[in-house]
Parts: sequence; C-alpha cells; structure tokens
Amino acid sequence: MHAIELARGFVEDLWRLPLIFKLFLLYAAGATLWQWNKNRKQSAMLAASEAWPIYRARVVWAQVTDRKSEGEDGPSYWEGLLTYSYTVPGYELEVGECRKRFYDEDKAAAWTRSLRDTSIDVRVDPADPKRSVWKEIASPMQLLQASPALDSAPIEAKEWGIRDGAAIVVLLAAIVGGLVAAGVQISCLHGNPVITEGGHAFFAMHIGAMICGIASFGLFPKSGRIFQASLRQSITENSFTLLMVKCIGFYAAIVFLYGWVHMAANNGKQKSFGSLMFSAAWLSVYVSSALVCWRALQGAETNSLNSPNR
Repeated sequence: MHAIELARGFVEDLWRLPLIFKLFLLYAAGATLWQWNKNRKQSAMLAASEAWPIYRARVVWAQVTDRKSEGEDGPSYWEGLLTYSYTVPGYELEVGECRKRFYDEDKAAAWTRSLRDTSIDVRVDPADPKRSVWKEIASPMQLLQASPALDSAPIEAKEWGIRDGAAIVVLLAAIVGGLVAAGVQISCLHGNPVITEGGHAFFAMHIGAMICGIASFGLFPKSGRIFQASLRQSITENSFTLLMVKCIGFYAAIVFLYGWVHMAANNGKQKSFGSLMFSAAWLSVYVSSALVCWRALQGAETNSLNSPNR
C-alpha cells in the first residue's frame, strides 16, 4: 500500500464510481471552491481597503444575536451586528454593517454596549461609496487582538486540584495515542501496518481516541470552544501549531474520502483500508484532545472549576 499506488488506485476508483456518487463529489467540490473563492474575495477586499479614504460614521444600532452553533457538533457562538451610517461628499447617506463572531456571550454584550451611541471610522471604496469596511475589521492587528488565540490566556498561579490532574492524565494519554497513531499511519503507507483492522490493538486505539475526545471537550468545554474557534481564525498567535492541526484534519478527511470512494467503487468488496482510515482519525482526535487539555492547563478554566465556590 505505497503512496503512489494509493494515488493511482484512487483515480481508478473515482472513474468506477456510480453516477450518483460522482454527482455528490462534484457538488461537494463545487461548494468547497465556492466558499474558498468567497473567502478569497473577502480577504482581497480587506487588503484593498487599507488604501481607501476614512470617513466618520455614526453607529445606528449594535446588537447580539441569539446563541447559534456551527453545525450539530460545532461550538456555540454569538454574533454581534453593527449598523452604521456615513456620508460621502456628492452622494446620499449610505448605510453599512459589520458582523463579528464571539465565543463568549459576555464579551459579545460588552462589544455592543461599547459601540452604542458612538461614532466610528470606516474605510469607503472611492470607486463605489456603497462599499465600506469598519476600520477595526480592516486592521490585522485588531483582528489578532480580537481572535481567541490558542494560547491567549495568561498563565496564573493557582492551586492544583482534581481537574488539573484529569487534564494532565488526558494530555499524556493523548500524546501517547497520537504517537502510536502516527506510527500506524507510516506503517500503512509503507504497506506493512503494525495494527490490523479488527484486532485488540485496533479496538483499544479506537476506544482510547473516543475517551480522550469526550474527556477533553467534556471536562473543559470553554477551552474546547476557544480551540475550535482558533482553528477558524486566519490570524492567530500560534499560527504554526494551528496550521499543523488543520493539516492533520485535512489529511484525515482525505484518507477517509479515499476509503469511502474505494468501497463505493467496489461495492464494499476487495481490500479494506480500515487501519489507514481510522489511524488518521485517531491522530486528529488525539492531537485535538492534547491541545484542548494544554489550553485548559495554561488558562484559568481548571482553576475556576477547582474553586470551592463552584
């Protein structure tokens, strides 16, 4: 099961897929490209807005939406909506809006309260005065300060308790599990998997990943939400760490896609790729669990949970 053979087999399996599966993959690829192009245009506009003239705008309204979730298993968030009006010489009164996502309800409420009945600076496109960008959103430094970065919480002196001990145990288990999963991946790509599908070790790794994932995100939901939010930010203090996590998640998705295509193209028959597929998923879960626990130990979540007042 060498990498070149996997790539060639994937192309052959794609060609043999039933029409309905091909249409599904085309739709998924099209939706992904559409979202990527949308984000690219947004980034290009923000970059171009740095050269736009600045006008004073009056805040018309600032409010927070109800609690939402990013999908069924995604983190909860609140969206702040800012509406403002401005005037460009020679044009009528224009209205713009800005949306900002928060993963903490109190911060969202504080953001809106600080903006009500105030004035702000907005950058206006000289070629199209209807297009405007709030200066805060156009500034990368302010984006960095507003982002819930992975390691943004300061390390504070605290008394160690049960929650801290649980975080350390899950962290160590996740590190060991991640190293084993990475070793299984390498062995699979070399055509000699050290853990085969259906064996005791396979079952243990599967259960271990589930336990670490549930324990880390269950014991430390705040750190889990911040970690997931950080993955969605384009500018963070730990860009390399988060980039690695994104790459591992993307790799796991690609490996699962390969296995799904292979089984669909061959009616579920022929060779199974269980060890390759699931070890990629294990690696993603173990790494995410380890970083959530590390974030919890660095921040104040375990400290607050250990407090006798809680």
